[in-house]
Amino acid sequence: TAGIGIYLNNTKNPSFNWMLLRDFQNYAIRGIAVSGFTLANSTVEVAAYGSNGTSAAADEGSISFGSRAPSSLAGLTGIASITNSTIRRGFEDSLSVFNWSGTLDLTIDNCIIRDTTGNDGLVVEAHNNADIGVDVRNSDLIANVGDHFQATADDSAVLDVKFGTNGANTLTGGAPGALGQSVVVSSGAFTGAVTFDISNNSINGAIDTPINVNKGGGTGTFSGRIQNNTIGTAGVANSGTMGNKDAIRAVTNGAGSYAAVISGNIIRQVSGNGIFAIVRDGSGGRLDLTITGNTLSEPNPGVNAIRVESGATSSDDLDVCADIGGATAALRNTVNGDWGAGIGADEMRMRHQFSALCTFRMPGLSGGTTTDVVNHLTARNNGFPPATASATIAGGGSYGGGGACAQPSN
Repeated sequence: TAGIGIYLNNTKNPSFNWMLLRDFQNYAIRGIAVSGFTLANSTVEVAAYGSNGTSAAADEGSISFGSRAPSSLAGLTGIASITNSTIRRGFEDSLSVFNWSGTLDLTIDNCIIRDTTGNDGLVVEAHNNADIGVDVRNSDLIANVGDHFQATADDSAVLDVKFGTNGANTLTGGAPGALGQSVVVSSGAFTGAVTFDISNNSINGAIDTPINVNKGGGTGTFSGRIQNNTIGTAGVANSGTMGNKDAIRAVTNGAGSYAAVISGNIIRQVSGNGIFAIVRDGSGGRLDLTITGNTLSEPNPGVNAIRVESGATSSDDLDVCADIGGATAALRNTVNGDWGAGIGADEMRMRHQFSALCTFRMPGLSGGTTTDVVNHLTARNNGFPPATASATIAGGGSYGGGGACAQPSN
């Protein structure tokens, strides 16, 4: 326990209020097999330059439950909350939870999480058969070297993420040597289930993709919504993304299913694609997308405002359903600015070119040629100066129409 401010081991329902925790060699709060936890109206910080913790190998940071190393234990289970608190300058992560079993319902409300010196601001990982629900609301995540927020599921774990759903979060860059400053929901090759709702957030200064929801291999499922987020600031160069990074990514690998609604987002000042989605690397996988009502402008320069791909190799056998735009003003995506400036790209691009085994379906599409796809997208969306859209087809493949795409379960 040396170098730890508060050490909790096999502890039930600890509660802390109006605490000031400052300058610890290892952790400000360290928890192992804790059931229930409350922290309110508190500050975890350092007095000057430096950090809480000194060892990345031990995942030392400001507040940490459990361990990344394989274990049968849960770091934190039950009902837990951290409210009205500031958590700063973790050496590895400022706030982290690693569970290998058990069930956790965690709420982060009206908090400031900032200034990690090595990795992420807030980390939640569900391994083995753990079941975690995390709700981050009304909070500021600022100047974290890695990601502002990262949630991961592996094995047969269940993960439910609400980020901004019940109260908007504000994410701001500014960390020296930053690598991410993003929101990431991901998995390895797993058989579990991830649900997500990333909504209503304001994100500026991301180095990597501001919102990245990435399913690894395996037969697990991803299902969720990315809605009403604002990425970047009008007139401020690189405020959306830097280094040719996309603004929103929906990626699924191998088998399993992924259903997402991406709607109502405002995307500006990004250096890569506005919205990028792909299913790739295997067989039996399915990606269902509904992309409506987004406004994409001020590329710096962009590649494509919206880009969807089926497959990445000639052996991929995967399915895409992409419902992009619509007949009413509320459903149409609006593209402003020349996203293809100087690089020959188009405002919207569909790629069905690597494998004829893949299917690419667009509800309401009449015909299956690339020209049909371009006409379909142009009729259902606004903008496209000076180009329109493009589509590509592999030998033997075609685009199809048909019924509605599958919708998220949450």
